[in-house]
Amino acid sequence: MIKHHTQENRDYVVKLVIEEGRKISDLSYELEIWESSISRWVKAYKEKQAIEKGTEKYVTPSELKNMENMYEKSTVIFGFIKAHKVEFSIVM
Repeated sequence: MIKHHTQENRDYVVKLVIEEGRKISDLSYELEIWESSISRWVKAYKEKQAIEKGTEKYVTPSELKNMENMYEKSTVIFGFIKAHKVEFSIVM
């Protein structure tokens, strides 16, 4: 039985390989996708990027973690500022 993968799925797997540094063999085992398929997707992606620069559509797990950390830090800072606005003459 042949599995067909959506372009969204392919792009996500490619991003894991290129930006996260994941091994194709590991992803192949975890996602049950042929290594040759992932290799073709990565090659096509690199060729496309050489021709044109695209915008990011997907967020990898490490990018998500970084965004969550930045959000938590900004929430703490904003809370501190709001709690001490009288002391520092901050107008909100």
